Amino acid sequence: MPFSLSRLRLPDVEETLAFRAIDKVLKHDVILHSVVKRYNSYTGSAEDTQMPTVSTCPYLQIVPKPLTSRWECEGQHRMPISVVIRLATQGTDIDDLMNFWGCVRRALWPTNPARRAAVEAIINGAGIVRPTLKLSAFGIPLKDKDRDSAMLGAVGDLELLLFIDTP
Repeated sequence: MPFSLSRLRLPDVEETLAFRAIDKVLKHDVILHSVVKRYNSYTGSAEDTQMPTVSTCPYLQIVPKPLTSRWECEGQHRMPISVVIRLATQGTDIDDLMNFWGCVRRALWPTNPARRAAVEAIINGAGIVRPTLKLSAFGIPLKDKDRDSAMLGAVGDLELLLFIDTP
């Protein structure tokens, strides 16, 4: 069910294309798809703003975050953007959370040559020059506000480098 009343009829800009490319890679990864109960990527659904609960774990959310840009050369900006990756798992076994983060990382940089080529095509097609993990995600104890249950959460940071023409 859409949460926004209407979508603005605007063309997708470079930042949107880059964010949605990462969204596509994570959303369609076979391993993540088989384990994630709630995946949020701010598409206008009512669940976009809901925080993780024990019943929604394993939980994965991505959110775009701005970074400082600068002129690269005449007519072009160096425009990095960040994708904040939030994870949550049930219980307090850090191995689950670390393995979950490893699956996110492996989705972005697969070892299987065919999958790696497919991911690189998606990333390059969005104009992303070099995705870089700037912050690995490891454990932050969380509490389910509605239940007396423990969860572990993590926040990671993926930086996407874009060069945007600005004549």
